Amino acid sequence: MNYIKKFHKSIFYIGITIYVILTFIHYQKAFSLLTLVSILTFVTYMCVLLWSIGKPNKFYNSRRLSLTVFTYQTIFVSIFLFLSYVYDGDFFLFSKIDSKIYEYDSFKLAALPYDRWMAYISDLYLFDDWGAFYMMGTVLKIIPSKFFLNFCDVVYCTVMSVLLFGIGKRIMPRSYAYIASLAYSTASYTVYFNGTFLKEPFFLLLFSSSLYFFYRYLERKNLFDIALCILFSLSLVFFRPAVMLFLWVSYFGYFLATNSSKIPLFVKILVVLIISILVYSQVTQIFNRYTNEGDVTQVAESRANEDKGVSGGSFMYAVVGVGTLIGPFPTIIQSNTGTPRGPLYGVGLLYKMFLAVPFWLGSYYAFKRKAYIVYPLIILVLVESLPLILIQQGLEIRKGLPHVCAFYMTAFWFFYQASVRKREGKVLNFLMKYNYVFVFIIVIGWNLLRK
Repeated sequence: MNYIKKFHKSIFYIGITIYVILTFIHYQKAFSLLTLVSILTFVTYMCVLLWSIGKPNKFYNSRRLSLTVFTYQTIFVSIFLFLSYVYDGDFFLFSKIDSKIYEYDSFKLAALPYDRWMAYISDLYLFDDWGAFYMMGTVLKIIPSKFFLNFCDVVYCTVMSVLLFGIGKRIMPRSYAYIASLAYSTASYTVYFNGTFLKEPFFLLLFSSSLYFFYRYLERKNLFDIALCILFSLSLVFFRPAVMLFLWVSYFGYFLATNSSKIPLFVKILVVLIISILVYSQVTQIFNRYTNEGDVTQVAESRANEDKGVSGGSFMYAVVGVGTLIGPFPTIIQSNTGTPRGPLYGVGLLYKMFLAVPFWLGSYYAFKRKAYIVYPLIILVLVESLPLILIQQGLEIRKGLPHVCAFYMTAFWFFYQASVRKREGKVLNFLMKYNYVFVFIIVIGWNLLRK
């Protein structure tokens, strides 16, 4: 764990340096409450992670993880909500457009008897929003309060952290799995979504549940586990159908790759064709929805207008492509062109950028050494990232949130590999030196462009 500790200390010092430089440049915004909360979030986030590294093996258990995540989330969701009230006079965390829609109709549902819910929802929304309204309506029927919904979101996140810990323990030592799960579950963007009125927290719980039971099936070969895996993945059709298909691609990619699979070749080919048709259909619908029926040039120009200072056209595609594969790029201090939620996302996104090198090295070595157990995680990141690049949505963390946990797990898996294999360790040490400089320059440049 020595390298992990060194890695986090480096992030802490580089992050503080970035804050000092941007604070000096953006001195007019330097002493705003938003900036102070952003700095507080970064410092406490890194302190929690550093404190958790290097402990005895018995320290790394589900009970301690759940208590840490629940406490951290509760404190910082409350701080974020207070910040929202100070700036906007409400508790929607600067995402009023979607949140108010969910709020209005969820409270409407909660006031209706259950037998009228389907008629009400189906008249207003397509099936890929039904899950959100059913979940929110059920919670609000118990206690009709946004704060109770946010409390439930924190509970979902806490359960999710334990599930991710369970996944991690099946591919690396529990100490690495613990830090990976803790880092993802307390990242500032997970805190942010737990304070909104959006479907992401419960959606991510279903997503991680499917992934957990898939990995438990690989360990125990129990058909009940694979049945639960499929059941949880099917439930995603009422939230984001494309993510369900991406999960299936990652699962079947594992069975195609491993020689231990007893699935006949013709069945493999048939399933690949079916999934390919389904994925192609979903991706085409998403592509047309976000690109004005395939007009990618217009989308790139539109994104460039949103991010002033960044050229449009093919250059914008390059920016989004790089940002999707290693980012998204973090906004550290509020800009004149962005919303206040940028710095709240920024702390977690800054940390994620530092994980890009171990993730991509891990992906390379996993395929090179045929580490099949990591394949589903890597495939999941790849199959979700490509559509995000095509529709120019890769710089928005909300769109790519499902695969981020797989990104973290793969990166920490490689940290472990580097600690026990000299060759991998030397390569990682060499590249991380440049990675620290690269991230530092990119983050400073991105924030200067957006001032």
